[in-house]
Amino acid sequence: MKDDNKTSWINGFKGIIGILLFSYFFLKVFYPAMYNGDIDFSHSKSEIDVALSKSFFNVFFNGHFLQCIFCILTGISLSYKIFSAEKKEILSDVIIKRYIKLVLPVLTLSIIIFFMWREMLFAGHTFAQTTYSSYGFYGELPTFKDIFKTAFISDWFEGDTTFSISFSLLRYIFFGSFLSYILGILSWNKNKKVLIIYIFVAVAYCIADSFYLCFVIGTIIAYVIAKFDNKKFGIIGVICLILGLYLGGYPTDLESVTSYPLDFLIKNITKYRFYHILGAGLIVIGIYYIGPLCKFFSLKIMSLFGNISYSMYLISVPLIMSFSAAIFLRFYKDVNSYCSASLISFILSLVMLIVLSIIFYFLVEFLSDFIAKKFIKFLS
Repeated sequence: MKDDNKTSWINGFKGIIGILLFSYFFLKVFYPAMYNGDIDFSHSKSEIDVALSKSFFNVFFNGHFLQCIFCILTGISLSYKIFSAEKKEILSDVIIKRYIKLVLPVLTLSIIIFFMWREMLFAGHTFAQTTYSSYGFYGELPTFKDIFKTAFISDWFEGDTTFSISFSLLRYIFFGSFLSYILGILSWNKNKKVLIIYIFVAVAYCIADSFYLCFVIGTIIAYVIAKFDNKKFGIIGVICLILGLYLGGYPTDLESVTSYPLDFLIKNITKYRFYHILGAGLIVIGIYYIGPLCKFFSLKIMSLFGNISYSMYLISVPLIMSFSAAIFLRFYKDVNSYCSASLISFILSLVMLIVLSIIFYFLVEFLSDFIAKKFIKFLS
């Protein structure tokens, strides 16, 4: 990939989104009132979790919005590879490798989850009664053969959530990847007017009320980064960032919201999806135009988080439903404070998540890349 300095920040930002997605899953389990706004589910005397459900500040823990950013960044990374590819004939290799590198980590983790599930290491009824949440819980144990059915097929074509509620996003990552590749190919031997086609596709997916709009926007942003001068316009970046955060704060789980003045313009499409995708795109553009933020996300430690972002996303829910739940129940029994026990559980779980993700990345994802290369060689 040429001009890597143009896109080095994307990986670091993706890592931060991975951590925020873990926070979302954790809060969804431990503080359900932050998402349903129901006072009966509150775990705070001040009912701050209920207040946050309707607050702009929930933007930092809104799972759907964070997933939009995650997918847009994925679309940028994939499309930019196509735009900057010097050897067009390697595209088929890239597509085949993509499937293998996505599937094998899911297969490995699903096997681990199965044996943890069989040994009853996941949270049970006591935990559910304490948290008031059943989100992410593991019910009836599937068969061993279901591991291979889900890991190779239904996770990617149906959004199967048998082994983790977070796996519902995998089908979008899978098909969205191919959408980004196809849109990238359309630019070959074309001038900058190809943006007209990209905008037309974006409008079509918007009208279709499709989450795949994330990948179209990602491709458009990648094209701008690849084909236009890398000038920094700080004021434009700040404005985009503020607007993006505002739109990203639109609640996902609440039925009625009247605080957003553009509601009357949105007809026949899912309001929160439209606002979140638009807001996510604006935030990514905003960061691109703010030099100091790009430099921050380009730091080596940020790049490490970016490298393990896929592992973090996959591991988050099973970790929360096993390790986090066990730590919480242990400390809740001692300190008799819900907030203190959940805070301790969150901190220890975040450390564990990073450690496990690094291990998973260097063992499983590296092995997946090795197998993918060998398979490509076998086909050549």
